[in-house]
Amino acid sequence: MTQKALLQSAGDGTAVPAGYVMESQRQSTTLSAATGFTNGTAKNITISPLVLNPGAWEISFNGFINSGSGDTVTQCVFGVSTTSATQPVGNDTFSVPDSNGQIKIVWTGSILNNGFCISIAPYRIVLATQTTFYFVGTAFHTGGTCTLSGSIMASRIA
Repeated sequence: MTQKALLQSAGDGTAVPAGYVMESQRQSTTLSAATGFTNGTAKNITISPLVLNPGAWEISFNGFINSGSGDTVTQCVFGVSTTSATQPVGNDTFSVPDSNGQIKIVWTGSILNNGFCISIAPYRIVLATQTTFYFVGTAFHTGGTCTLSGSIMASRIA
């Protein structure tokens, strides 16, 4: 006989407990709390990483680039890495996660005194061991201060 289970919300606004399907984690840095990036140097965008336990997860992120007064940004890289302040090595064109769940997206263009957002749709990763993920940014810019902010999110799907 097939066993089935239904999940029901408690209806009181409490979060799903750790280890249950739809458990979620999020780390964010707001635009007002963002700090400047040294040209070409990778840096963690959020203060704390995501620490995910074994299981199946969907990970996504939203990154915001803000070019300050007199600053021109020519390239920006957002990544999800298992190493602090280090962009993952991988495909720069198609933004396909590697077998460890690391991914990066590279934007090339030119913005002056402005900002814009880059998002990546949820991608699935199955973890056999507890894994730490860092939301990492790198900005290539001249003439002023560039800040990167945003959020990294993960939801347990199994």
